[in-house]
Amino acid sequence: MVNEVKKRTKTASTSSPTKPPVVPLSKEEIYNNVISFEESEESRFKREHFKECFDELNKIINDVKALKALKTDEAKKKIAEKRIQGSMVIVKLKKLNRLDKLRLHGHRETLQKEKLQADSNRLKLQNLIYEANHLKKEINKCFSFKSEDEDIELVPVEEFLKNAPEILKGTETIEDEHMMRKAQLQFELQQRKEYSKQCKDLEKEKEDVAEKTIEVKKNLNSIYPCLQEVLKATRPIQQILNMPFEKEWEIQKLIRLLPQPLYLAYTKLCAYSEVIDKRLSVSIEGDEEEAKIIEMERKQMKERAASDVEDSDNEIDENDFDEGMNHRKIKRRQSQIESLNQKRLDLFKHHPLSVKFNISMKDIEETFSVILNYLPALGFITVQGKFNIDSNGSVAAADIITQERILSSLYADDFGEGSPNPKTIFQLQNVQLNANDLDKALNEKKLGKPFKWAQNLCGISFTEHLNIDQSQKLCEETVPDLIRQIRRKLRARISLYNQIKLLESGKVKDKISVRVSCILQLFVSISYPEYCAEICTKRFVQEGIVNANDMFYRAVITRGSAKLECYICIPSNFPSEYPIFAVDLSWNDFKYNAETSAHTREIENLINNFEVKSHEELLTEQLHRTMTSFDIFLETESSQHENPEFQQEKRLSYGFQGKERFRPYNPKRSLNLL
Repeated sequence: MVNEVKKRTKTASTSSPTKPPVVPLSKEEIYNNVISFEESEESRFKREHFKECFDELNKIINDVKALKALKTDEAKKKIAEKRIQGSMVIVKLKKLNRLDKLRLHGHRETLQKEKLQADSNRLKLQNLIYEANHLKKEINKCFSFKSEDEDIELVPVEEFLKNAPEILKGTETIEDEHMMRKAQLQFELQQRKEYSKQCKDLEKEKEDVAEKTIEVKKNLNSIYPCLQEVLKATRPIQQILNMPFEKEWEIQKLIRLLPQPLYLAYTKLCAYSEVIDKRLSVSIEGDEEEAKIIEMERKQMKERAASDVEDSDNEIDENDFDEGMNHRKIKRRQSQIESLNQKRLDLFKHHPLSVKFNISMKDIEETFSVILNYLPALGFITVQGKFNIDSNGSVAAADIITQERILSSLYADDFGEGSPNPKTIFQLQNVQLNANDLDKALNEKKLGKPFKWAQNLCGISFTEHLNIDQSQKLCEETVPDLIRQIRRKLRARISLYNQIKLLESGKVKDKISVRVSCILQLFVSISYPEYCAEICTKRFVQEGIVNANDMFYRAVITRGSAKLECYICIPSNFPSEYPIFAVDLSWNDFKYNAETSAHTREIENLINNFEVKSHEELLTEQLHRTMTSFDIFLETESSQHENPEFQQEKRLSYGFQGKERFRPYNPKRSLNLL
């Protein structure tokens, strides 16, 4: 059979016609043909072909798997055929994959071309927008262009037609607006030339007057030494006649340099001293040269402010430019901002001159001085005090006569704390400070405290705006009452000072003819927190009867094993309010106070409601009454014991009285000397 096949093929080959010889192609031609073929194939390519190939390949694999399970020769032949079919499908997949990548590459190239075209169009658009903006700016410049002649203020047309020479006036000039403008400018030029000539003549005349003034000054300076000699020669006469003209002249110079608040206070205090109170003396202290510099700077600032107003009026029309344009600014620029520390120094800077008034009393040698300082930036007055009294090492009494204690509480709720000016809080915030820093800064600079009465004394009111007449009236109303209040408080403080000095040494004056058996063991000053820490004082603190501005003392009275502790509060406005006693009694391991004992409460009420005609010995008498009551309590209480510790040394009209068993603490009714 094989031979037959060979014969057939041989006969077939011999019988077929002869083909022309095939011309071999070059590599480049083959590559180009393949590329063109694949491009034509790519146009017919669809993604569904992938699915068809995968489905066909999956079917072939399943068939091969089924044929392998049969294990026959025929199955093996079919498996070989299936392998060939599968290989053809894989080749087709490779072709499809190549066509897919070719299509992807083509799309990417197309996308890149479109991107380049979009970028090119965007650049063209930006160039057009820039050109449009540039043209708008140029148009705005043209619209805002101002010629130099526009800044010149020309005379009105009516005045021009009335005063201008005939050469500049004419029918064409009147009818043509441009010609009218030119004629007005020419007329303005002529007038300015005339004014310039007049100005030169006046400057020459000014120079002549200045030369004459210099000659006069030279003559006056040559006379000055002669006048000084005359004044020296007249000084003995001035002393004899008690007419110190030179001193008054110097004072008048200083008065002119005072700021208005201090000037008002000085003039009213001087007038009150000359007319009513001869023991009040007033003077001016401080650096005169620095005050002159400040006054000169103040005048210059006032002149500069006036010129700035004129300049601003002239510059209104010159600054009419569009917002955002970088044109030349005509208005004056503000000076560079000062540093924060410099601002704080300027805020707390006081005027170099201050007013000082000395208050003396007839029967007291000591003199009290009050110094008034003015802070221009903050706008209020601060007060310092000086008292030339020697405390002689007395610790408890030293606090009584400090200037803060004397000047504080002259009037209700006036402790000199904080600023009386509502603007101060915002001024402090501007320099990054708070209200607590105000007192600290004033203490560091030793300027004193801004009491409310000091503002009234200088005619300052922060609640309403006062004119000069109202300020003078406020000052006049304040001076007499203020001097009386200071004198009254000075007398009370000196008397209190002398009392505390004796009490500190353990001495109690016995003005009431009642002998005491107990002893004043200790009398010291204590702080406000120490006072508040005691049980017997809590009710006074809670009810607001005492506060931190008051003065506090502790007295210890003993007799045998018994001890009485007195916690004394002297109000800051003493003698308007009397000292307040809180007592704590200890005896036989028991403690008695107003919270636990009616007897102790009775002693407190008796002492705190003590009636006196004068406050000169008030504290001593209160303490003496406390010691007497302490003796009465111990003697009456001890009489009820089998072995009394204290013998009765006073004759009492009764031991106890009433249901409440009151003791005979009132000396007018129950006490007699043995």
